[in-house]
Amino acid sequence: MSALLPVALSFAWYLLTMATVYLVMPIRSAFLMVNFGPAVLPWTFMANAVTTGIVVWLYGRWAHLPRKKLVGGTLGVLWSTLIVWWVAVVAAPKVGWVSFLFSVWTDIFVIMAVTVLWSTIDDIFSLKTAGQRYGLIASAGPLGAIVGSFVGKALIHRIGHSGLMLLAAGVFASVFPIFAALDRWAASTGPKVKEAKPVRKLQSLSQFVEVGRAIARSRLLLLITAIACFECVVPNLMTYILNTAMALAYPKMEDMVEAFAVFFLWTNSIAFLVSIALTSVALRFLGVGGTMAACSLVSLGGFALFAAWPTLMATAVPKALEDTLRFTWYRAAKESIYTVAPREVVYRVKAHIEVFIYRMASGGSGLLLLVLTGDRLLGLGPAAVALVGVPLAVGWTVAILYLDRAFARMKEEPESIQESIP
Repeated sequence: MSALLPVALSFAWYLLTMATVYLVMPIRSAFLMVNFGPAVLPWTFMANAVTTGIVVWLYGRWAHLPRKKLVGGTLGVLWSTLIVWWVAVVAAPKVGWVSFLFSVWTDIFVIMAVTVLWSTIDDIFSLKTAGQRYGLIASAGPLGAIVGSFVGKALIHRIGHSGLMLLAAGVFASVFPIFAALDRWAASTGPKVKEAKPVRKLQSLSQFVEVGRAIARSRLLLLITAIACFECVVPNLMTYILNTAMALAYPKMEDMVEAFAVFFLWTNSIAFLVSIALTSVALRFLGVGGTMAACSLVSLGGFALFAAWPTLMATAVPKALEDTLRFTWYRAAKESIYTVAPREVVYRVKAHIEVFIYRMASGGSGLLLLVLTGDRLLGLGPAAVALVGVPLAVGWTVAILYLDRAFARMKEEPESIQESIP
């Protein structure tokens, strides 16, 4: 029973987190599209890069704290800001700059909420347990998204977007006792799979320099960093294409909220079934590299399809499949890599890669989209964006295959990654 307790707690934590996210995400997308339209997306991607840098710097300053204080404090800040944005959305639903800042905050909320969750899981589980249980835990993500999307679709015309925001805050509050229980289990009976060395405190902006050196000294971390960039840029291009098609099809905010909710509902329903039935099988037979490459290959096919047939259906179906694999097979495979890494990597280097560098790549994708689609620049349409996405998806696939080789070496020589940490 004790072996199943942390899995059940992790499952519940992930489910409730993603239910919160998918109550908020349709509001964020519709709010932004109604006030600005797709032309604002490149600017939001670039704004995400700047604001995330600040957030990661703040998080890095406190990464030396014990897990209870670090993760608990981060969750507390996320919940508090969720309440603040509920008030803002109620007070100014048609103010453009409010919708823009809300979009930027939503991105930070999503990535930080998921990052601290998986950092905790990676810290307390072993590589063996990851192979056995990560598929089950990962299935909680799409299941939570199903719940959030279904509730959002059912209630949007009854309680409005302000009511959904307040409901999201209530759902997210329920993760606090779950984390507390998981932390108590890890402290008392959890397997001591990693040496309990505290993460060193970094001062001021030197954290970026030290983490950068650590990444530069490790082939594995360099590859993870490259893949994090592709993992952001490629889906962002797909997101731009989907949002453009959605904005043309659904001009009213409530209708667009419902349309996004339906899209997320179907996407995550499929993702839940895939995660439950196939993730562990994929990891066993395809390995880390093959499981991750399935996602990048779907993106490649989606770009090619939309370039040849630019319709809402031609972007919605590949995007749904990309998200399905990215949040199930891909995440479970990528997170399993960190289970053999020291705590310094899990709590410090990972946060910089998965949050800061990831969002820097988001800024790069925004700049790329601005050049491609801006009226005063190239002024190209979404089909041209799809064509640009093809070689990027190919590069993503190649980087994954190299990562798979580096991971195989690290499993045999785990000290190789430790030597890169200054």
